[in-house]
Amino acid sequence: MSRRLLITARDPGAVGHIEAIVLRLRKESDLEIYLATSGPAHTRLRQSLGDHPEFILPNGSSHIDPNTSPEALLDATARLLERIRPNAVLTSISSYGAGIDEAVAALFNGPSFTFQDFWGDANPRLGHFADTYFVLDDFAAKLTQKRWGIEDCVVTGPVKYSLYEQLDPSVMRQAAREKIGVDHNASLVGWFGQSPSIPGHRQLLHTLVNVLTEQNPSPTLLLRQHPKFQQDKQQTIDYAGQAGLTVFDTTSSLETELWLSACDLVVTPFSLCGLDHSHLSRHSTRPLGSLIYLMTEPSTLKFMQKVTGLDALPPAKQGIGHWLLDKAQLPGLLSDSLSEKTARNYYEQTKQLVSPNLEIIATRICSSLSS
Repeated sequence: MSRRLLITARDPGAVGHIEAIVLRLRKESDLEIYLATSGPAHTRLRQSLGDHPEFILPNGSSHIDPNTSPEALLDATARLLERIRPNAVLTSISSYGAGIDEAVAALFNGPSFTFQDFWGDANPRLGHFADTYFVLDDFAAKLTQKRWGIEDCVVTGPVKYSLYEQLDPSVMRQAAREKIGVDHNASLVGWFGQSPSIPGHRQLLHTLVNVLTEQNPSPTLLLRQHPKFQQDKQQTIDYAGQAGLTVFDTTSSLETELWLSACDLVVTPFSLCGLDHSHLSRHSTRPLGSLIYLMTEPSTLKFMQKVTGLDALPPAKQGIGHWLLDKAQLPGLLSDSLSEKTARNYYEQTKQLVSPNLEIIATRICSSLSS
């Protein structure tokens, strides 16, 4: 008799982890896997894992905003669970509002698992958590237990990066730069944005643009806003263009790793794209570039600390990337970060990153279905 596992996702940050987990679990001959995904996650997972239904609410949305009644979401999710009748569920996490992940965790009565892709993250919007959280490292486990009282935290490492073993980031770098016409000797700085609703987010980007224009010659700016929040994209392109920068917008592309590999320097506030870049560097045959977490706006830092419970991202505390708080240091740091020496140092630091372990996830899920 086959066992049924429902896996859900709505945030693009979860996609790589879900891909890796599904590919591993498909090796279990008596396990039927059902996918229920929304928004940007659905677009990418449909391409990589095959066609499956998109979870959409009656009003056409994939989620509800923070202050919206959850009734329609819960009704749609209850119908989904009734149709599939899973024996266990594995959800991902999205921090904005509530969607399929949070609703499944709230309604399902049986073994439930969540993959956490950011240290200590959980979404309490609907008042329920999964039984077990798969987390990045020991620090994430302790923080999750402290913040939310979730006791069963299993350290698996960031499993999406098991897929990076199949990539050649140095080849991807060359292909990406050829695609946008940037010479291999030219400096390319990538901005990997987050939600524009984060306090200080736009000011951070403007700070970066202004400093880039002071460089001689000015680097080219690769722009990648968060795929869920594209409304400010044109304003940013116009602002950077008026400042005299050449801008390539890659926001609508699903090939995040391709564009990360292309950059001599990746700049982001506190996005997990920084960790993606670090793991790409770890798997590269030679240095790709370097990384700055741009946190020079006090309001952004305060928001990050409140939402995450962190004062800085753990990899940055290990010296993997530069956590920048002082705006006055950015011009010098930017010039230094574009040097071969800094790229080499960053490359060596990324070798200390934790390796993923998919077998732990497979064992825990399959054991729960056998009991």
